[in-house]
Amino acid sequence: MDDDGLFLDIIESVRSWVDKIQQYSMHIKINILIDKKFVYRVILEGNGGMAQILVEKNEFAPYRYVSFEGAIMENDDQKFYIWNDSDGDSSVDILKQLDKGLELVLKFKH
Repeated sequence: MDDDGLFLDIIESVRSWVDKIQQYSMHIKINILIDKKFVYRVILEGNGGMAQILVEKNEFAPYRYVSFEGAIMENDDQKFYIWNDSDGDSSVDILKQLDKGLELVLKFKH
């Protein structure tokens, strides 16, 4: 699969993942900020936490295509979880990391 095909597969996988979260959780607020062919940015909020997922092709970023940044307040202590994909990560690998981030930051498991 060429680079564009891989990217389009990944961005579509992340879109579908977010759609599933919307269907199964009434406790997570989802705000899709950008939904274009080559850029997808979404904010997820719930259970005292907030996360941003960004999927894009960016030559000057610390990630290949996907970035997850989350924060949660616990007992007046702010905690962060950040994950970036890298070369070799498949769509399945990426979705597993997004699940992990969602569970850590928003206390949600699907």
